[in-house]
Amino acid sequence: MMYHLAASLLLLISCVSAQEPFTCKVNVTQGQPWTVNTTQYNYIELGVQPAGQFSARLPWSIGIGADIQAIGPTDGWDISDASSEVIQGNVTEYWNVLASGQPVNLGTIVGSYQASTDIQEILVQGQACSAGSIQTVSPVGKTEAALQPVSVSGTQLLGVDGKPLILKGLNYFGFETAGGSMVNGLWGSSDSMVLDFATIVQRQALLGFNAVRLPFSFKNLFGGSLQSFTQSCNVDTQDSIVKATTDPSVNADISKAPLLPNPAPQTPGVCNSYLPNTSVLDRFLWVVRFYASNGIYVIVDNHSNLDSTVVENPTLWAQQWGMLAKMIAADPVASAYTLIDPLNEADSQGIRWEASGGRPGLGDLYISAMDTIYSVNPQAVVLLEGAGQTGEAICW
Repeated sequence: MMYHLAASLLLLISCVSAQEPFTCKVNVTQGQPWTVNTTQYNYIELGVQPAGQFSARLPWSIGIGADIQAIGPTDGWDISDASSEVIQGNVTEYWNVLASGQPVNLGTIVGSYQASTDIQEILVQGQACSAGSIQTVSPVGKTEAALQPVSVSGTQLLGVDGKPLILKGLNYFGFETAGGSMVNGLWGSSDSMVLDFATIVQRQALLGFNAVRLPFSFKNLFGGSLQSFTQSCNVDTQDSIVKATTDPSVNADISKAPLLPNPAPQTPGVCNSYLPNTSVLDRFLWVVRFYASNGIYVIVDNHSNLDSTVVENPTLWAQQWGMLAKMIAADPVASAYTLIDPLNEADSQGIRWEASGGRPGLGDLYISAMDTIYSVNPQAVVLLEGAGQTGEAICW
């Protein structure tokens, strides 16, 4: 069980723009460090807001008090260097301009195997910031108090709060299909209700879902090419999303509707602008982290009926599971909310429990995958499917 305190430092920064001098206000929030498997983590967030009437791009860098060995989600941080005790970046990855009255929130989880993850310096436009007043704030979002990994006790599944958990989930396909580089269905309209991923996740939460199953293909994650889903659309307001998802015949108090605690940074008039465009793997990890940071459990599932890696190279398949599990475990929140389904519908590939017909045995495959998974995350919860003998791909 971990408890996180947070301190907010109000910083006033004098910055020099390429066009004209300006000042901006930065609110720095960082949680008290916590330790998972010998790695010390700290959640750090910058809230940047202009103090005058101007627009400018805003490069920044942060000095951390230890060599950075692990970094979690980069929500809005375009990180170009995460070594030698410095994180460097630029807000232009997700916001083309920093405009007056439009605050930008940048947050990440930083991990170190060594000493402190305390902030040593912040540079904006190459100039150092000076600290102002200090006040205590409540931890939010990714630094929830009492967060613990999903676990099993006897026959009971326990949630991140340690209480019995009932999963109310849905399957969101896309990463397992041929060439798939995102959950699918983001098409066919200029309306963000069906086009924008973050809006769809908000609607899923409003409908009462607390879990999502994300099938994927290792061929896509480790060798696929990206398709861009960023396009012009009418981004809906939270109020319109709630009203559109609520049964109009029910006189519900929509002011009490559950909203995402960590919504994606929306760009006006653009859908999906926040999605990473670096690799399929980065985008998949971002989707997992986005769900987890908003309190939604994730089942990651290798979909064997659309991914032949397991029969072509069982050793590589197990190794890739270890790599993926390690990347998920690098973010304590994503790790806490994620369950692992090593192989879906194994009989679709002619796999039975014991090796036969030139196919590896499912029991042996499970052992090899779990060996790599537990070597990087001993607390992982693994869900095992059966192996039907009919080739119907229906045993799950």
